[in-house]
Amino acid sequence: MKPIYTLDFETDPFKYGRDPQPFCAGLYTGEKFYSTWGDLCVEEMHKIVLSLPPGIIYAHNGGKFDFYFCMDWIANQRRLMIINGRIVQAQLWRRDEQTSEFRDSYAILPFALKKYKKFEVDFRVFERAERESHKRTIIHRVKTDCIYLHELCTEFYARFGDNITIGSTSMKQLKKLHKFDCLDAGQDDRIRKPYYFGGRVQCFEKGIIKPTPGEKIIAYDLNQCYPYSMRNFKHPISEPSTSVSNEITKNTYFVTVYGQNYNAFPVRMKDGLHFDVEHGQFTVSIHEYNAAVETGLFECEDIIETVDFEKAATFDTFVDKFHGLRKEAQLSGDKVGALFYKYVCNSAYGKFAQSPDNYFNYLISDQSTNLNPTNDPDGYIPCTIVGLQGYILWKQHSMNTSRYNVATGASITGAARSMLIHALAKAKRPLYCDTDSIVCEGLKDVEIDKTKLGAWKIENTGDSFAIAGRKMYALFSKGECVKMASKGVHLTAQEIVRVAKGNIVTWKKDAPTFNFKTHTASYISRHVKMTA
Repeated sequence: MKPIYTLDFETDPFKYGRDPQPFCAGLYTGEKFYSTWGDLCVEEMHKIVLSLPPGIIYAHNGGKFDFYFCMDWIANQRRLMIINGRIVQAQLWRRDEQTSEFRDSYAILPFALKKYKKFEVDFRVFERAERESHKRTIIHRVKTDCIYLHELCTEFYARFGDNITIGSTSMKQLKKLHKFDCLDAGQDDRIRKPYYFGGRVQCFEKGIIKPTPGEKIIAYDLNQCYPYSMRNFKHPISEPSTSVSNEITKNTYFVTVYGQNYNAFPVRMKDGLHFDVEHGQFTVSIHEYNAAVETGLFECEDIIETVDFEKAATFDTFVDKFHGLRKEAQLSGDKVGALFYKYVCNSAYGKFAQSPDNYFNYLISDQSTNLNPTNDPDGYIPCTIVGLQGYILWKQHSMNTSRYNVATGASITGAARSMLIHALAKAKRPLYCDTDSIVCEGLKDVEIDKTKLGAWKIENTGDSFAIAGRKMYALFSKGECVKMASKGVHLTAQEIVRVAKGNIVTWKKDAPTFNFKTHTASYISRHVKMTA
């Protein structure tokens, strides 16, 4: 095993329009801490890295930030792994054959470090005019961040081995306990487009909501929704049947039906899933179909097609193991283990539906190097995202065609939505729902338990609810915000109220967005208004 190092940079404080530059770098080897200071801190840290034995260098959220200060470390046509715009893995350039590699630790630890440990500091002392007088404090912050991250990364490696992402870690653990068939491209296409949907997010009312006299607005949360779905519902684990039928059998897991929909089934539109299409053709999992028929939220007029599978199973052994390990860790005070086991338990379902269609091999070169002089369509081509600091990113369609089983993933997410169908049928004045939560004036005949897998818990109670759109709301109790969300922007609770009242709020993100589009950091500014 290569040694594990952890790296961190401190930069000018974030401010809209400012191009923040690093002035302090730190690296921890597990035994020794190195730091560099000043305008040349990156170059000086590079020399230190090259002097060390080749290792794995983790930086938390590095693929969205730190690595962009080190482009000359990873240039010279070295392979990159980029997932959803994040540099997850990158080989460092060296003169010899042995190389270190960057990895973004967020890919295996998808949470803020403050959930573990964090040394807080007033970022105003990072300003150029202030930082010298606070040098010792700033270096101490860098050192503690590197040490804490090293503790997490080495402990993760000790428990799960060498993995690039939390998803791959989770799937590797699941495959030790359960077997399933993988689908080919044609079988994948048959299931993916019609039947694979994400979580249900829906506004039933909008604006500033007051409860019915004598009632309260209650935010309910479903404990471990996807693990419960994996454990307590059967899911297809084989190839779909090649025969076409319109009869539901015990082997049916997906159906195309025609009928009257009472806010149960999704229809995919340009702006997301809509559940309020009242009549027509719908493609759903058998779990959703059964739930909607049982609750009277769908009246079937015709079964157009069914998809059967020879084999199906639950993933109870996997869920029981990691849910149990998490509970044991919580009881014993093992904070790290509790975090790890939670994310491993929650991350497997998404891997079933991964598609190689958008897999690419990436290389990075300087701006004068042409990696495809023959215009070979199968070779590397320059991405539309080019030019960061004089470097060009090239991509090539990956030869990796491996798939898991999208039918399994579609069934798991369908089962999760079926649980919402049952709960919404019992909800008094539903106001909002999101994947595993419902805000309403009460849920009848559901199990309430703060810790039990698949049970509901009361997260917050309020007397006013501002709903501005999907994933944009604020719940208040006696004037204090007790729960809020504003995905894509970071609004205050009062700004969400303004949007819910029909006003437009301008939001500017102080933190820069690093990508390959420009030579410098880009900044996001949005005019936020109530969505339809």
